[in-house]
Amino acid sequence: MKLKSIALAAALAVTGVSASATATNWAAHDLLESSGFVMVGVVTFLDTFSFSAGAGTLGSSLASGGVSFNSYTLWSNPDNVPGNGDDAFIMGSGTNMGIQSTVIAGGNYFYSVSGTVTSGTGGYVLSSAYAAAPIPEPETYALMLAGLGMIGFIGARRRDRR
Repeated sequence: MKLKSIALAAALAVTGVSASATATNWAAHDLLESSGFVMVGVVTFLDTFSFSAGAGTLGSSLASGGVSFNSYTLWSNPDNVPGNGDDAFIMGSGTNMGIQSTVIAGGNYFYSVSGTVTSGTGGYVLSSAYAAAPIPEPETYALMLAGLGMIGFIGARRRDRR
C-alpha cells in the first residue's frame, strides 16, 4: 500500500513538472513586442501571446537556447479568447523558426508557441514587429482625380478634332 502511494505521488509530481502553459497579453501591439521565458525543470510548454492590431504587416521571429520547438503559429482571434474553436490559422511553421511576415487585417490575434526543453534549463524569446498599413492623404485622391480629369479632357479634345 505504501509503495502505491509513493508511486502515485511521484507520477503527480512528474505530471506537474512536465507541462507549462503561459498566457501573455500584449494588449494593443506596439511597433516592437518581445517576451522571453527561461524554464527550469519544465519538459513541455505551450505559450500564447494575445494582442490586437489594425491593418498592416506583422513580422516575428524566435530565438532559443536549450529548446526544441514543435510549433510556432499566428492565429486570428475574433472573440479575444485563444483556443476556443473560432480561431483561424494565419501563418506558422514547425521546426523552422526563421523570420516570418504576413499582411493582416485589423482585429485580435495570438501567437502560439509550443516545444520541449532539451536539457534541464532552456529558454526562448519571441519578437514581433508591427507596421500599420499606410493611409492615403486627401492630397493623393485630389491628384488622382485631377489626373483622371486631364485624361478625360484630352480624350474630349481628340474626339472634337475628328
